[in-house]
Amino acid sequence: MKFLDMFCSTHWPLRKLVDVCFINPRPDVDKAERSLTVSFVPMADLPENQMWFEPAQTKSLIESASSYTFFREGDVLLAKVTPCFENGKAGIPRSLLNGMGLGTSELHVLRGREDVLPEWIYFAVRHPSFRNHAISNMTGSGGLRRVPRECVESFEIPVPPVEEQRRVIANLRDQLTRVNQAHRALSDQLAALDRYPAALLREAFAGRL
Repeated sequence: MKFLDMFCSTHWPLRKLVDVCFINPRPDVDKAERSLTVSFVPMADLPENQMWFEPAQTKSLIESASSYTFFREGDVLLAKVTPCFENGKAGIPRSLLNGMGLGTSELHVLRGREDVLPEWIYFAVRHPSFRNHAISNMTGSGGLRRVPRECVESFEIPVPPVEEQRRVIANLRDQLTRVNQAHRALSDQLAALDRYPAALLREAFAGRL
């Protein structure tokens, strides 16, 4: 089975994302939590090809909550503005300071319900069918085109039982690991080729060729 083709299984029921996720949920913080410092994710720190990531920056929740997007541990963050969406910026933050985070306002936050794992949601919104659906429904013009909330809500994904989700996710992660290892090996080889002409020139000027 090819990479991500598991999502095309016809025997799994299709459900709209709005029915399996809380999309852009309202901040659910109590009075005590408002004084906390939490993790912060600017757009530059949202990865393009990495599911799990640990934010490196922080912000005060009470001073910044109204200007940024709120999320909690295990939420799926999805860039909604061009070209970040087309570049595949998405991820699941973990090891959040005080279990919460703030991010750029140009994010959609998807918080899975009990029967859908965050990894399943992540792979679903990284699937080419979702990308094509979202790009064709972007609003705005020029460099400020965005994926509207309604577009995310209406997209249907297959939802197998949780144990089947875990099995498929493990398969996908194994494939991703192999792909990333191959990319790193290729990058190392290309870097070595880049250094090769310089080494030849040094040998030539030293009179050793």
